[in-house]
Amino acid sequence: MVARLLLISQAESSIDLQYYIYRGDDTGALIALALMDAADRGVRVRILLDDLATTSKDEGLIALARHPNIQVRSFNPNPSRHFNNLGMLFNFPRLNYRMHNKSLTADNQFSIVGGRNIGNEYFAADETLEFGDLDLWLTGPVVTQVSASFDDYWNAPHVQPISALSDIHVSEEQLAAFTRDIEKARSDMASHPYLSRLINSRMLATLTESHLANDAPGEFYQWYWGIAELWSDPPLKQARPVESHWVVAELWQAMQAVESEFLIISPYFVPTVSGAELLAELSKRGVKVIVVTNSLAATDVLAVHAGYQNYRQQLLEAGVTLYEIKPDLQEPDKSLTGSSKSSLHAKTVVFDRQKLFVGSFNFDPRSALLNTEMGVMVQQPLFAGRYRVCRPLKMVFAALCRCFIQNNVIEV
Repeated sequence: MVARLLLISQAESSIDLQYYIYRGDDTGALIALALMDAADRGVRVRILLDDLATTSKDEGLIALARHPNIQVRSFNPNPSRHFNNLGMLFNFPRLNYRMHNKSLTADNQFSIVGGRNIGNEYFAADETLEFGDLDLWLTGPVVTQVSASFDDYWNAPHVQPISALSDIHVSEEQLAAFTRDIEKARSDMASHPYLSRLINSRMLATLTESHLANDAPGEFYQWYWGIAELWSDPPLKQARPVESHWVVAELWQAMQAVESEFLIISPYFVPTVSGAELLAELSKRGVKVIVVTNSLAATDVLAVHAGYQNYRQQLLEAGVTLYEIKPDLQEPDKSLTGSSKSSLHAKTVVFDRQKLFVGSFNFDPRSALLNTEMGVMVQQPLFAGRYRVCRPLKMVFAALCRCFIQNNVIEV
């Protein structure tokens, strides 16, 4: 959250934000306030959201888009804005395809890409649920690729401005009330305990002490320099055969080239018949194959876990090592918030401790064939080598969280 707020607050010309879920909670409000501040100082703000989780937020989004420097568009929108369920029922074949991408880009110079949506549970601000996740903070030529991908989605034929989707008309009185609500939210947030935690965080202290000026390791951060490439599905992915540049095809090719060790960290893991066969083949030819996923108690999608269970025995018999995250894994005194339930949400793949892929892609059929996905493949052995299972697994989840906090990837 600190990283995102800093990018937004320092942006000078443009901000592009693309997310599957954007909640109207504390973290959503923080980012919205920062985006409006940026727009007020002349920064062009473009917000692209998947429509599935935003249909009920039309009025607020339309009011936000009234700002002359803010544009809001919706991916694959439901034509029925007042009867969402009926719209899903009669348009399910089309509306089943969703945009799962997650990125934030400032000035075409810096991007944050990874697994997080915008919501309290993704940023250690929820009292009942905490998702362990992973992002990459990027600069260099790969940001140009992220920006180009955003433009492809922004201009796709099934992406529409939020104002064109709804018959909601925001009157001047409603706009004034919206402005008052914003100012109240700003006032309330100023004394919010979560904002206080951000202000007093080690991350903010480090980033404001000019450690970004060089690549020397700091007390809290180390910047990794290497080659990075964006893998992104096309916005018109639905109902088409798999193509070589799709994320699933790029990952499949990279998996086949693994020589010694292959690590998958995926909250929703349903490898399918062909995927399970490939993992078994890798294991049988001597590759150490490790999968870290959620246990039944930790998952937030029971149906996905049911699909994963069908492959567990086959993978174990083939020599694949499986680890499952428990919801109470972290010790209470080490938890970031004291949450009653922790869940894995990071989507990360490590190839031979040489290359690391981080993005929105889950190892399940929906990510492969239905949702659009994106992620970044980084060639950086020092960074990739940090992600390994070499300790008792009860520490892996906490280690994953620490690695997110302490490490960033920069590509030049």
